[in-house]
Amino acid sequence: MALSWGYAHSAPPRRPEHVILLICAKVSGIRGSSQNLRFLQHHSAVPAMRYTVPIKASPENHVMGCNLEPYVMQKVHQDLRNEPISLILVTGAIRRHPPATVAVFEQDRLLDFRRPTTSPIDSTALQLNCFPNQNLVLHYASLIATYLELCGRDPGIVQLSLPEPAETARFMLESNLQSIGHIDVAIIGDVQYLKDLSKGQWQGNGRSEHDIFRWNKFQSRKGKTVALVGCLEKIWGDAGYHLVRTLQAHSNIECVIYIGKAGCLRRGYAPNEWIATGDQAFVENESITWRSPLETVLKSSTRVAQGSIVTVPTTLCETHEWLGEWSLKALSVDCEVGYIAKAAAELDIAFGFLNIVSDNLYQTGGEDLSNEESHTVISKRERLYKEITKIINSFLSSDN
Repeated sequence: MALSWGYAHSAPPRRPEHVILLICAKVSGIRGSSQNLRFLQHHSAVPAMRYTVPIKASPENHVMGCNLEPYVMQKVHQDLRNEPISLILVTGAIRRHPPATVAVFEQDRLLDFRRPTTSPIDSTALQLNCFPNQNLVLHYASLIATYLELCGRDPGIVQLSLPEPAETARFMLESNLQSIGHIDVAIIGDVQYLKDLSKGQWQGNGRSEHDIFRWNKFQSRKGKTVALVGCLEKIWGDAGYHLVRTLQAHSNIECVIYIGKAGCLRRGYAPNEWIATGDQAFVENESITWRSPLETVLKSSTRVAQGSIVTVPTTLCETHEWLGEWSLKALSVDCEVGYIAKAAAELDIAFGFLNIVSDNLYQTGGEDLSNEESHTVISKRERLYKEITKIINSFLSSDN
């Protein structure tokens, strides 16, 4: 289906460098229906900010306050705690075999359990190997720099080498998603928790370095091919953009639903008791608006909060000053939705998201990203994942 491009000048932009790009497509929920779905993207002529140094956060300026330290500490590879280290190079590369060292805190899970590994450069220098996408490299460089500063060590020893987007795209295209086959509806993100949706055995198992994805395919009552698609690696930030483009290239998907986590920017929404969704995302220098295919079925849920979402490259961005600005514009914050919406807009794919509210940025202490492995949090989220499953089942059974 062809895209219709055009510029709208019906109202003057707030800043002269802004233009409005309309991407119009004949879509509603899943392509093929007769109702228009319009993606509206605001582009700035000013290039998006490209971080070239790590972001250092402190308990004084970050919204997590005293919980920032435990959040950071639990994510630092054991080799990076070595005092004599003089250089830590954070880069995009998958290294899982010696001389690379796997993090001791990796857990044996179905999906999303691999974490960056270390490789020696010399006797006092280490390389941290992340999944090759820019935001994850920045995120881990920022975590390590923040860790070093919290420990009274020099954060200046952290350097980052950002992979090019073409490298991320190439790695995704060469992955085992080449074997996934046709899909109408792809459900991506934290799909391992949607236990009542999966049917039979997960596929994609293999020993090649490219065999990083797993999927579970089934037919909906309406005859659509649906797949839960997850990854052994952490799919963070801009990697979501490349994942959607890869699924479109290999499977010709019509609709993508993302399941994830988000922080809430409004008071009154308790962590792990709400699901955040919406139809507008802010990412880098763009605002993207769309009609969610979940719009109708969401009306029956009392646990869903709807509003705009802002996508950031790392949680370390979330300072009190940042919150003061963005709480006026968005309901929630995450690291993926904006990128997925951008890919969906470019490819004429229907898109919706369901994020568990993992923390409230106005709430210091209590439940947040530093203690999400606690029994209480896990139990609360199980109830929310059941609600998400109910919403998705309603969507798959509807006439969208």
